[in-house]
Amino acid sequence: MSKYLTTLALIITLVWSMAYATTVSAGPLPQDPRPSDEGGGSGNDGDKGGGGSSDDTDAATTGCAVLEGEMIHWGVGAMAGIGSKLSTGSWEADTTSSSNGAYSFGGLGTGIATLQVVLPPAVDDSLDPLIQNAGVYLNCDYKTIANIAVHSGSRVDPPATLEMSGPSALSPGAEIPIKLTVKNNLPNDITNVVVTSLMPAGLTATQVEAAAIAAENLKIINGGDDGQLVAAYLDTIPSGAERNVFITVKAADDQPNSSQIRQTATLFYRESAADQAWLDFTIGTTGEPAPAAPVVEPASITPTLAIAVEAMVVTTTPEPTPAATAGPTPDPTSEPTAEVESEDDFVPPNGLPETGDTEPEVVAEPPPDMLPVTGQIGLMAQIETFLPLAGVSLTVLILFIYGVRSIRRTDL
Repeated sequence: MSKYLTTLALIITLVWSMAYATTVSAGPLPQDPRPSDEGGGSGNDGDKGGGGSSDDTDAATTGCAVLEGEMIHWGVGAMAGIGSKLSTGSWEADTTSSSNGAYSFGGLGTGIATLQVVLPPAVDDSLDPLIQNAGVYLNCDYKTIANIAVHSGSRVDPPATLEMSGPSALSPGAEIPIKLTVKNNLPNDITNVVVTSLMPAGLTATQVEAAAIAAENLKIINGGDDGQLVAAYLDTIPSGAERNVFITVKAADDQPNSSQIRQTATLFYRESAADQAWLDFTIGTTGEPAPAAPVVEPASITPTLAIAVEAMVVTTTPEPTPAATAGPTPDPTSEPTAEVESEDDFVPPNGLPETGDTEPEVVAEPPPDMLPVTGQIGLMAQIETFLPLAGVSLTVLILFIYGVRSIRRTDL
C-alpha cells in the first residue's frame, strides 16, 4: 500500500511541477523600466510624433529655417571648398561645400537673412558667383534650394532665368510697379520655385501680386534693422512656361535728388543654378518714361497693377540701362555688362541636388503587451521562480527514499 501511495505522490508532483513551470515561462519576462520620452520625439516636415511639447518643438525645429543646395562650377560640375555665409545684423552662420558640392543650413530660426558666396583665395580672381547677397526667407512652410553656380569669363544664363523691368526714374514718395518674370527653359518642370527681393535702404515694398498664386505664398516681411524682404513661393513652373510677380515699391520722402538705388531679386529652384536680376533707379522727376504698349497680361492678374507696369515701361528708344538684360552679378563697384553667352553654347550641369525628397521611415510603436515592465521583481515573483526548482528537488528526494526502502526490503 505504501508503495502505491509513494508512486501516486511522485506522479502528482511531476505533473504539478511541469504545469507550473510552463505557466511561468509563458509570462512576460521582467525588464528594466522604460526610458522616458523627454528630449526626444519622432517627426518630419509636416508630421509631429509623440504627444509632449518636447516632441512638437523638435519636429518644428527639424522642418523650419532650412536652406540647402549645391555649389556648381559651370560647365564642369559639383565643386568642393566653396564657402557660403548666411547672416543678419545679429548672427551669422557659415559652411563650406563638401566633395560632392553639397552644403546646408538648418535650425536657425525663422525670419530674413542674406546669403553670400565666399570664394577661396586660390580662385577668387578667376571665378565669379552667379548670385551674391541674395535675400532668403527662413520659414516653416517650405525650404529654399539654393544651387549656386560659379563661372569664369562672361556671365552665363542658367536654364531658368529671372528678368526685372520697370521705370528708371523714381520720385521721392511716389509708388511704382516692378515686374519680375521667371522663365523655365528646361525640358522639364522646375520645382521649389522661390523669388525674393531684399529692399535696399530708401526703398519700401507696399504690395506684391502674382496671377494664380495664393495670397499666403506672397509675403512682405519686415525684418526691422535687417530690412524688408519680398518673398513669393511659386512652387512648380512647367517646361516652357513663365510666371510674373509684381511688386509695388515706394521711395522714401527724404531721398536726395539724383541719388541712385539698386533693387535686386533672386530666383531659387531645385533643378539647376539660381539666377539674379536687378534694376537701378535714379531719384528725381527727370527722364520719366512715357506711356506706351497695351497690357498683355492674362485677365486673372489685377488689371490696375498690370496696366500700371506696362504704362510706365518705355517703348520708344530709352536711355541705355542694364535693367532690361541680365548682366554680371550685382556689384556696387562695377557696371553691369550686356554680354551674354549664347543659349546654344552652355550645357546645364547634370547631377543637381535632389535634397529633401526622402522622408525618414516612421517606426511604429510596439503593442502595449510587448513594452518593458516598469519596476523590480517582488517577493512573490522570487517565490514563484523558486517553486519549480522545489518541485524537482522534492521529486528527486521521493525517488531517493523509495529506492532506499526498496533496497532494504530486498535485503530482508
